[in-house]
Amino acid sequence: MRLVKAITAGLIGLVACAALLAYTISYFDSTYQPINSFGLTASGLVTLSFSVIVGLPFIVLFGAPAYTLLVRYNRAKWPYVLLLGALPGLIALPFNWGLGLFFMAFGIPISAFVRLVCGVGPNNSFKPTPLRGAA
Repeated sequence: MRLVKAITAGLIGLVACAALLAYTISYFDSTYQPINSFGLTASGLVTLSFSVIVGLPFIVLFGAPAYTLLVRYNRAKWPYVLLLGALPGLIALPFNWGLGLFFMAFGIPISAFVRLVCGVGPNNSFKPTPLRGAA
Protein backbone atom coordinates (compact mmCIF):
# COMPACT_ATOMS: atom_id res chain seq x y z
CA MET A 1 0.00 0.00 0.00
CA ARG A 2 2.90 2.34 0.76
CA LEU A 3 4.27 1.78 -2.75
CA VAL A 4 0.94 2.68 -4.36
CA LYS A 5 0.75 5.87 -2.29
CA ALA A 6 4.32 6.81 -3.27
CA ILE A 7 3.60 6.15 -6.97
CA THR A 8 0.40 8.22 -6.82
CA ALA A 9 2.11 11.13 -5.07
CA GLY A 10 5.02 10.94 -7.51
CA LEU A 11 2.75 11.02 -10.53
CA ILE A 12 0.81 13.98 -9.13
CA GLY A 13 4.08 15.80 -8.53
CA LEU A 14 5.27 14.92 -12.04
CA VAL A 15 2.12 16.27 -13.67
CA ALA A 16 2.33 19.45 -11.58
CA CYS A 17 5.98 20.07 -12.51
CA ALA A 18 5.35 19.23 -16.17
CA ALA A 19 2.33 21.56 -16.30
CA LEU A 20 4.31 24.37 -14.68
CA LEU A 21 7.08 23.98 -17.25
CA ALA A 22 4.60 23.69 -20.13
CA TYR A 23 2.71 26.84 -19.13
CA THR A 24 5.98 28.72 -18.65
CA ILE A 25 7.12 27.75 -22.14
CA SER A 26 3.70 28.60 -23.55
CA TYR A 27 3.80 32.01 -21.91
CA PHE A 28 7.10 32.85 -23.61
CA ASP A 29 6.00 31.38 -26.96
CA SER A 30 2.53 32.91 -27.01
CA THR A 31 3.61 35.74 -29.29
CA TYR A 32 4.86 33.27 -31.91
CA GLN A 33 2.39 30.38 -31.64
CA PRO A 34 -1.38 30.14 -31.22
CA ILE A 35 -2.74 29.01 -27.86
CA ASN A 36 -5.11 26.03 -27.66
CA SER A 37 -8.13 25.69 -25.37
CA PHE A 38 -5.99 24.64 -22.40
CA GLY A 39 -3.84 27.75 -22.68
CA LEU A 40 -0.86 25.88 -24.12
CA THR A 41 1.06 26.48 -27.31
CA ALA A 42 2.27 23.59 -29.45
CA SER A 43 5.72 23.66 -27.86
CA GLY A 44 4.15 23.72 -24.39
CA LEU A 45 2.00 20.71 -25.24
CA VAL A 46 5.00 18.81 -26.58
CA THR A 47 6.96 19.68 -23.43
CA LEU A 48 4.10 18.50 -21.22
CA SER A 49 3.78 15.23 -23.12
CA PHE A 50 7.54 14.59 -23.23
CA SER A 51 7.97 15.32 -19.53
CA VAL A 52 5.19 12.96 -18.48
CA ILE A 53 6.27 10.18 -20.86
CA VAL A 54 9.91 10.35 -19.74
CA GLY A 55 9.17 10.84 -16.04
CA LEU A 56 6.58 8.09 -15.66
CA PRO A 57 9.01 5.13 -15.83
CA PHE A 58 11.45 6.91 -13.52
CA ILE A 59 8.78 7.28 -10.87
CA VAL A 60 7.17 3.87 -11.23
CA LEU A 61 10.34 1.80 -11.67
CA PHE A 62 12.92 3.76 -9.64
CA GLY A 63 11.68 6.57 -7.42
CA ALA A 64 8.70 5.06 -5.63
CA PRO A 65 10.33 1.66 -4.95
CA ALA A 66 13.49 3.36 -3.69
CA TYR A 67 11.43 5.63 -1.44
CA THR A 68 9.56 2.68 0.04
CA LEU A 69 12.90 1.02 0.77
CA LEU A 70 14.06 4.18 2.52
CA VAL A 71 10.88 4.17 4.61
CA ARG A 72 11.23 0.47 5.37
CA TYR A 73 14.74 0.93 6.76
CA ASN A 74 13.89 4.19 8.58
CA ARG A 75 16.08 6.31 6.30
CA ALA A 76 13.38 8.53 4.74
CA LYS A 77 14.94 11.71 6.09
CA TRP A 78 15.10 14.88 4.01
CA PRO A 79 18.74 14.62 2.86
CA TYR A 80 18.30 11.04 1.65
CA VAL A 81 15.01 11.76 -0.07
CA LEU A 82 16.36 14.84 -1.86
CA LEU A 83 19.47 12.91 -2.90
CA LEU A 84 17.19 10.18 -4.23
CA GLY A 85 15.36 12.77 -6.32
CA ALA A 86 18.61 14.21 -7.64
CA LEU A 87 20.22 10.83 -8.38
CA PRO A 88 18.98 10.36 -12.00
CA GLY A 89 20.15 13.88 -12.81
CA LEU A 90 23.51 13.34 -11.14
CA ILE A 91 24.00 10.15 -13.16
CA ALA A 92 23.08 11.90 -16.44
CA LEU A 93 25.08 15.07 -15.70
CA PRO A 94 28.50 13.88 -16.98
CA PHE A 95 26.99 12.63 -20.23
CA ASN A 96 24.52 15.40 -21.04
CA TRP A 97 24.61 18.56 -18.94
CA GLY A 98 21.19 19.86 -19.99
CA LEU A 99 19.41 16.55 -19.50
CA GLY A 100 21.00 16.10 -16.09
CA LEU A 101 19.81 19.52 -14.97
CA PHE A 102 16.36 18.78 -16.40
CA PHE A 103 16.15 15.53 -14.42
CA MET A 104 17.29 17.26 -11.24
CA ALA A 105 14.84 20.13 -11.75
CA PHE A 106 12.03 17.58 -11.83
CA GLY A 107 13.37 14.94 -9.45
CA ILE A 108 14.09 17.09 -6.43
CA PRO A 109 10.65 18.76 -6.17
CA ILE A 110 8.86 15.50 -6.91
CA SER A 111 10.79 13.63 -4.23
CA ALA A 112 10.11 16.45 -1.76
CA PHE A 113 6.40 16.26 -2.59
CA VAL A 114 6.37 12.49 -2.09
CA ARG A 115 8.11 12.92 1.26
CA LEU A 116 5.57 15.55 2.33
CA VAL A 117 2.58 13.44 1.30
CA CYS A 118 3.78 10.01 2.41
CA GLY A 119 5.81 10.98 5.47
CA VAL A 120 8.49 8.85 7.06
CA GLY A 121 6.34 5.83 7.78
CA PRO A 122 4.79 4.45 10.93
CA ASN A 123 6.02 5.54 14.32
CA ASN A 124 6.07 3.78 17.66
CA SER A 125 3.06 5.56 19.14
CA PHE A 126 0.70 2.62 18.61
CA LYS A 127 2.79 -0.07 20.26
CA PRO A 128 0.98 -1.91 23.05
CA THR A 129 3.64 -1.03 25.65
CA PRO A 130 4.83 2.50 26.24
CA LEU A 131 8.30 3.43 25.03
CA ARG A 132 9.54 4.77 28.38
CA GLY A 133 9.02 3.14 31.69
CA ALA A 134 8.28 -0.31 30.28
CA ALA A 135 10.20 -2.94 32.18
